[in-house]
Amino acid sequence: MLLGTRFLNRLAAASFALGSCAGLPADTLADWVEDELDDEPNTTPLDAVNNAGRMAAGARAAVAAFWPKSHEASEVFVTQLLEQKSLALRIAAAAALGQVLELASPMERIEIVCRWTVAESAAERLTVARALSLPTRVFVADLAIGELAQDPNPDVRAAAARAARSHAQSDPDGFEQILSELSQDPERVVRAAARQAGARDSFV
Repeated sequence: MLLGTRFLNRLAAASFALGSCAGLPADTLADWVEDELDDEPNTTPLDAVNNAGRMAAGARAAVAAFWPKSHEASEVFVTQLLEQKSLALRIAAAAALGQVLELASPMERIEIVCRWTVAESAAERLTVARALSLPTRVFVADLAIGELAQDPNPDVRAAAARAARSHAQSDPDGFEQILSELSQDPERVVRAAARQAGARDSFV
C-alpha cells in the first residue's frame, strides 16, 4: 500500500477533523492503517481509517478510565486488544499503549517500555514500537527504538523507523544512524518505512 500513503494521510486528516481519531496525529494513524491494510483486502481505505480512528479514540478513553483505578488493568486491556484479528483493534492497542505511556510517571514509562520492548510476543513489540511513534517523551526511547530496529520481525523494524522519526529531535545523529541502517534492510517494507521517515525530517 505504499502508493496510498498520501491518500491515507488525507483520509486520516479528515477523520481527525471530524473527531474520530482524537489524540492521534493524522499521519501516525495513516501509517498504522497502511501497515495493516494488506491483511484486510475487503476493507476500503476510508472504512479502515474511520474504524481505526474510532476504535483508537475509544481505547484511549478506556485506558484513561482504567488508569486511576488499576495500572495493571490498563495494560491487560492493551494486551487483549492486540490479540484480536481486526485491523482496527490492533491499531487501537497501539493507541491505548500510547495513552498508558502518557498517563504513566516517567519511571513507570521506562519500566513499561523496557518490558514491552523485550517481550516474547512480536505483537507486543510491534505495539510498543508503534506507541513510541507518538509524541510522549520516554527517557529510554533511544535505547528501545535501537533495540526494536534490530528485531527479527520486519513489521517491528518498520514501526521502529517511524518511532525514530518521532524522536529525531532528541538525538538527531543517533536516530539518523538508525534510519540509515534500516534504509538498507533486506525487507522492502522496512526500507520503505525508513526512507519515508527520513524524508519527513531533515535531522537538523
